[in-house]
Amino acid sequence: MGTWGAGLYESDLAEEVKDKFIELVRDGENTEEATNELVEYNREEIDDPEDGPVFWLVLADTQWKLGRLQDFVKEKALHIIENDTDLKNWLDEDSKHVKKRIKILSDLSVRLKSPMPKEKKLRKSNEYICDWLVGDAYAYKLTGEESKKSGLYGKYAIVIKVDEGIWHPKHRVPIVRVKIVEEEILPKSNNEFDKLKYFAVRNYFQDDIEIDQTFPVESVEGTENRKTINQLVYNELNIVHGYLLLLAITSRKQVSDNFVFLGNFSGVKKPVNEYIPNNRYNIAYVAMQNFEHWLNLYSEYNLDNIN
Repeated sequence: MGTWGAGLYESDLAEEVKDKFIELVRDGENTEEATNELVEYNREEIDDPEDGPVFWLVLADTQWKLGRLQDFVKEKALHIIENDTDLKNWLDEDSKHVKKRIKILSDLSVRLKSPMPKEKKLRKSNEYICDWLVGDAYAYKLTGEESKKSGLYGKYAIVIKVDEGIWHPKHRVPIVRVKIVEEEILPKSNNEFDKLKYFAVRNYFQDDIEIDQTFPVESVEGTENRKTINQLVYNELNIVHGYLLLLAITSRKQVSDNFVFLGNFSGVKKPVNEYIPNNRYNIAYVAMQNFEHWLNLYSEYNLDNIN
């Protein structure tokens, strides 16, 4: 899971914990039931020295803001803050990030010790169904500040839908592959699309693949392109790239504001040496608002794949 800043919610795990707790309550579970389900689902993260503190801090903050803070969750969060359990994980970072994290933890401590707001009733959320077809390709212009540093500024990310996934609470969203291009070479046909290189969106180490292959195969874009651990070619870092990305588009406005339709390119060629996880949960995923940040994070692994 990724982290992109010192803010309490600036990590994939933090967003997932907050969103999942809210989803469970919206679906009718009480606070205790929702917490128990979250804990059961995130046991591996809770046992991790870096992820564990994040889980409890975010859960405590989310519960407090909803007027549902449980005593044991509050105690765990305050213990983490008072013993610098979370802060220790930030001491090797830039001093600016350390100072920001200290301030956030201090503010959270004050908040958790203050009276909670009245318990909020959560209405069931509307579910968005992205209507993209398999093979539909869209262009997204990269204009953020981060892109200036990575060299992606002004280029276009082309996303092509290859499958469909679920994003909390129950949004149906596209699973895509990505290519990065200059505006003048936006493809207009399958042939032009195939000439462009794919952009890797996740790195899989051999150990990760060995664990993933203990899961039963789930249908992700069929099985004809799937390779076993012995068929993959690892680079000098013992890594195989992944090219599938679950893109969490949760409203029609996110499409109209960000994407330009290029056409349907069904039947285009696929990456040659790609790891397709057995378990869908091991596919890379990103919320729409963090899409450009994700591409910038992986730009250094794609120096030869930017067209």
